[in-house]
Amino acid sequence: MFKSKLLGFEFLSMFLLVISLPCQTRAPARTNTVPRLEQAVLPHYPAIAEAAHVTGKVVVVVLIENGVVVKADAQLDDTDSSPAIVRYLLPATLLNIKTWHFGNDVTDSFKVTYTYAFAEERTDIPTNPKIEMSPSLDVKITAYPVKPKCMDGCPPD
Repeated sequence: MFKSKLLGFEFLSMFLLVISLPCQTRAPARTNTVPRLEQAVLPHYPAIAEAAHVTGKVVVVVLIENGVVVKADAQLDDTDSSPAIVRYLLPATLLNIKTWHFGNDVTDSFKVTYTYAFAEERTDIPTNPKIEMSPSLDVKITAYPVKPKCMDGCPPD
């Protein structure tokens, strides 16, 4: 009889331990990963900014609920906040981010950086900019300036 009480006590102890474990575990530490982007419109270099050779970075905090971007706010502390960047690059960045779609179960918040730059090499004709998106969802848009055309007395290339 003593043995059966001991066995019952061990069973009860194990049962209580198993039940209490989930309550005592902590939520996994937040990693620096961002959710998987499932759909987005291709970003562009705003034409007026490209013509004026406006370059810089725009940092945005993105809030996603049920897979949809519900809020995108510029972090002006981290953004190059020259008037040209705020006027020409920021609106294009925010509009593009609002086209992003994630899985329906995704609710998250993270920071992304859009970098607008010009390549050093020049092209003979206008070309599309190079668009790169990293796994962290940071975006780099590189425009290629067009070589100026000379009308008279140009030295040969």
